[in-house]
Amino acid sequence: MARTCGPPAMSREMADGGVIRIVVKCDPARTSPNQRLHWAERHRRNDAARAAARAGWLQAGCPVATGRVRVSFIVRRGRTMDADNALAGCKPVIDALFGQRRRARQPALPGLVTTDDSPRWLTLGEVRQETGARWRHRAEVEVVIESEETPR
Repeated sequence: MARTCGPPAMSREMADGGVIRIVVKCDPARTSPNQRLHWAERHRRNDAARAAARAGWLQAGCPVATGRVRVSFIVRRGRTMDADNALAGCKPVIDALFGQRRRARQPALPGLVTTDDSPRWLTLGEVRQETGARWRHRAEVEVVIESEETPR
């Protein structure tokens, strides 16, 4: 997938020590593995979350990281989720923003922010939650990306 954010000057490159925040309008409970769904419905929901992640990336100014990043999540929704289920529900967002490995003999899909989501490029940080009536009908995930160091 080519990075189409306009001219190269529009793409914001993350400097060392920089912090990027991307707000993704999706509810991780809808893409949680605990949802026992038909494979086609699960695929539709994951595609919708990946599209929302791309829209959030575009809205954030198309940031690109050139080194290793630490990624934390702030999940905002009406009700609290288990932290591990919240992180698992964010997997389509992680795949869209940071790359996705595919089956053997298929090329990996590059991410929007980093080349891939391997430990060489990505460290998972904390998962925090903000809940309440304010977020009941407009759930979102804020992805906080902090620069660490250049990959080896």
